[in-house]
Amino acid sequence: MGKTELRVLGAVVLGAAVALAITACTGLGPAEAASDGKPITAPVSVVKFDVPTGGVHVRVEDGAPVSIRRELKFSGTKPVGDSHHVEGGALVLNGCGDGCAVNYDVVVPAALPVSGHVGTGSVVLDRAASADVRTTTGGIDVHGVSGTVRAEARTGDVRTAQTKPGAVYAAAQTGSVTVTVPPSTYRVTAEARTGRVDLRIPNTPSAADTVEAHAGTGSVTVTPAAN
Repeated sequence: MGKTELRVLGAVVLGAAVALAITACTGLGPAEAASDGKPITAPVSVVKFDVPTGGVHVRVEDGAPVSIRRELKFSGTKPVGDSHHVEGGALVLNGCGDGCAVNYDVVVPAALPVSGHVGTGSVVLDRAASADVRTTTGGIDVHGVSGTVRAEARTGDVRTAQTKPGAVYAAAQTGSVTVTVPPSTYRVTAEARTGRVDLRIPNTPSAADTVEAHAGTGSVTVTPAAN
């Protein structure tokens, strides 16, 4: 079996693992589903989340009002009330209770700092001022980040891309890691205990900006952004 087939098989296995974990967290039998959404009228300067089961997608629509849409999967009765709040300028996203998984789609008007953890599920950021995100089981895809990036998955692929040079740390215990950086000089540490390392930028030990990319079982790729 070639490397491409192995990568496809790994993605299929990861997707199945996430689906099974979500099913387990929402109880036995088929889950009920519901969706809702609302605008956020309070000022928001940062997004934070702690979601046991589900996922988070934060995206920028220039000048648009802040809004949230939720996709819920639950066993029994639909959870009542909001699973988010705004505190001190921070939009905080939480889980929706026992036997419930929630996927958030958050729209913000400009790139903001984003941080948090998803237990079972994915994290996707479409533009951010900075990112500090983790998953236990699930992939991470953060791109269009203008500041520092830290992205860690226990089981899942990690992909990062910055628009400006800065520090980036990307790691997966089981999964591939792909780091894309804009033109600059970088001090690079790239390693995979079981897997291939493809370093496509020079390692400059004296550089101020750092790239750390680590995989336990999986490949590591550090590549320049396309012009």
